[in-house]
Amino acid sequence: MNDTLRLRLSFAANLVLAGTVLTLTWHRGHTEMGVPSDQRHAAPVQAAPPSVRHSPTLPAATGTSAGPALRRELVDQLRAEGVPENVLARFAYTDIEEGWAPRFDACRGDQTKLASVQLEHDMGLDAEMRQTLGEASFKRWDQQNLLREAMLGSDMPLQPAEADAIYDLKKQLQSRQWELSLARQKGKMDDAAISKANDEAYADFSQHMKAVLGDARYAAAMRPDDGSSALQENLAKVNATSGQFQQLLSAQQQMNERRAALDQEFKADPSSELYAQRLKTLAAQQDEEYRRVLGDGAFDALQKQQDGSYMKMKQFGGVWGLDDAKIDSIYGALKYYQKTVEDYQDQAHLQEAQGQKADWNAVARNLQQFAEQTRQSLQASLGEETFNRMQQSGVFPFSNRPPAHTAPEQ
Repeated sequence: MNDTLRLRLSFAANLVLAGTVLTLTWHRGHTEMGVPSDQRHAAPVQAAPPSVRHSPTLPAATGTSAGPALRRELVDQLRAEGVPENVLARFAYTDIEEGWAPRFDACRGDQTKLASVQLEHDMGLDAEMRQTLGEASFKRWDQQNLLREAMLGSDMPLQPAEADAIYDLKKQLQSRQWELSLARQKGKMDDAAISKANDEAYADFSQHMKAVLGDARYAAAMRPDDGSSALQENLAKVNATSGQFQQLLSAQQQMNERRAALDQEFKADPSSELYAQRLKTLAAQQDEEYRRVLGDGAFDALQKQQDGSYMKMKQFGGVWGLDDAKIDSIYGALKYYQKTVEDYQDQAHLQEAQGQKADWNAVARNLQQFAEQTRQSLQASLGEETFNRMQQSGVFPFSNRPPAHTAPEQ
């Protein structure tokens, strides 16, 4: 059996198994389906790992894109087994991204080449997704994504004709923006001309949006940004629904109000230990609300997407010889290290807030000892050369030098 056939059969077996698992899970009433392999939780390298939360996961694929023909065949098989369309779309998207990964890896250090490949990827994604999902399923997936962008995450109800009209407008705007990016790459337009053309294209889009929605509804949909754009961009990474976006946008606004009130309360004493502790409590409450709304799997995936060390490992994992399981293991160890350090420091600060004197020299020694133990554990797992390369790339939060700890002024 040749390698290509073996690869396809292995991939097919994984997907058929995924379909069976997902179908059974779906019929048991779960609403969160399928977490890609890069969002799994493996036991960390550290001897005392953090607690691991489990959610339904797809079996690990081969790590190589299936290719358009096989991908479509397997998606059709999974669809016939009852796997939901949103899971199929997510799975197809993940596999397509796998296929593009080598081309992006080849651009490392060459920003011009990277921009060219990125544009080619963006312009070709529609065709690949359409070929994999079929026209009707693709349009539902694409329309949901582009309407979320066009409406800034608003949950304003739309008639089917309105949704289709806005979707068409957004596709036209998207196409025009690609044309302008291509013109920049080919040197046909300078930045000033492209900026002007972009402004004109968006003004035309807005004018037609207003015609579809009417002045009042358009104004409501295009309300001034209240942090929704950044939130929307982050939640798109984990395929959050419009309802989840609205819940978290409301929670974010409430947290911002509480933060503003807290800042005002401690305006005269911003270095207060109590102020620092209440800020941490507020941040923890926000995390818990995100976890409640998104579910464990999506929340943890979002945390990874916002973690610089994790994203570096995903970007350069091939160079460093790391597979998804190894990346998750290291990520778990680093999260445990960071959480332990924070808790230890908090205990010392709390001790002082209660009127007791903290031994900051002992704190520094203990933290350095813990950092050294974690470093040795990771180095033993990775090998010295790989560890050093990752450390030089800023993956690890500690160094070989003792951290600087200064006791508070008395």
